[in-house]
Amino acid sequence: MTIPETIRILLKSHRLEAPFLVGFSGGADSTALLLGMHQANTGVFTAVHFHHGLRGAEADADEAWCRTFCATRSIPFISKHLDVPYNTRRGESCEEAARRLRLEAWQALSQGKKPILLAHHADDAIEELFLRLARGSNTSALVPLKPVRKLHGLTILRPLLSFRKRKLEAWLLAQNITDWRIDSTNAESTYRRNAVRNRLLPLFHEIFKEDTGLLHALSALSEDAAFLDDSAANAFASLHSIHDWQALPPALLPRVLRLWLEANGLSAPPTRPVITRLRDALKSPTPKGLIPLNGTHAIELSATGPTLVLHGEAQAPPSAARHGEALAPTGAAQHGEALAPPCAKHEWNWRESPCIQLGHFTFTVGEPPENTLVERFDEAALPPLLHIRHWQPGDRMLPFGATASKKLQDLFTDAKVPRARRYELPILLAGEQIIWVPTVRRAAFGTIHDKTQATITISFKENT
Repeated sequence: MTIPETIRILLKSHRLEAPFLVGFSGGADSTALLLGMHQANTGVFTAVHFHHGLRGAEADADEAWCRTFCATRSIPFISKHLDVPYNTRRGESCEEAARRLRLEAWQALSQGKKPILLAHHADDAIEELFLRLARGSNTSALVPLKPVRKLHGLTILRPLLSFRKRKLEAWLLAQNITDWRIDSTNAESTYRRNAVRNRLLPLFHEIFKEDTGLLHALSALSEDAAFLDDSAANAFASLHSIHDWQALPPALLPRVLRLWLEANGLSAPPTRPVITRLRDALKSPTPKGLIPLNGTHAIELSATGPTLVLHGEAQAPPSAARHGEALAPTGAAQHGEALAPPCAKHEWNWRESPCIQLGHFTFTVGEPPENTLVERFDEAALPPLLHIRHWQPGDRMLPFGATASKKLQDLFTDAKVPRARRYELPILLAGEQIIWVPTVRRAAFGTIHDKTQATITISFKENT
């Protein structure tokens, strides 16, 4: 099956329609994907190139090549400058920062509506398998590259997972494409992925002569993971007491715990020490005690079930979840409950609910009430769901009128916001992008311009 045919079948089988976004680095794999989309005639799409600000003139040349490639074929093209060195948070590696910034950019571009096509192929899946094995991942985490995946509100498609890289290059040559961009850093083994590609896999081929067995293993692991994930979802929906947690099979406990944490607003997967401590605690006839999760949260166990609490506090705030309920669900929050602890997010469907009250803070869409702060946004830029949460150290925002992002901590300092109040103020987000910190600053996101067709007024009021 050709690349264009594979793309058409994937989009049709999942009933996905244009407009699409296609990741385009200029490498052989993304060039094959972009050209395949061009030939597939599946509807309007835009090529998206990320300039990470890491390789100087070489990265500039990559961007220029991609722009020319698209212009020659009348393909719409967008280049986003991420400036990874400047936007890396404390404790983040360069790779982690780049991954986070790409995700934020995709969320802003997609707005939860446009499916995203990425050029991961079979060789990428094999490399990822070795990397995940080294981390001690379970079956589900060993196969993160799936043809279709929902992630942080995005629909991500990978049509090329059945193709080897050499096949993609051969197909490009058959299309009279004889040049593409090659990242010179791929030859360096500083990063683990490059080391796997340049050193480990050649040794594997030397010993076993081929790696088709790894692809068969990935297929089997994918089937097993799908079954376990479905079972975990069913088990999570049936949690009513601590006894239900104690009855979970060992294979399902980590997966159910992850679903429970996500429902409580924590997207980071549980670490092995957390899983081990929870498993040991559940062996007791009357589980109790605190299991630290990170620097801010812990799991408190009691006879009634687990509760998410601020690290070191004896009790969870009123909005904390038990037995698998979502932390401070949107419906409850609209009736004036206190904001959840830092990191927890409240969803706000502003089209269906023009007013949301969280504790003594109120956000309103439309005609602003009296004595409120008001900001106006381009309606086309706002996704259907906005999110509200507290400040997290390391948060950044591109302020309105600025040319570079800035740490919220610095914005608080500029606005002379007392340290204690910084954790109290709500923050409004579109996807993962901060768009407004009321009483402090709004972002450049959704700026009104001469091509804006409709605007949305959002007001903020602090109730006394």
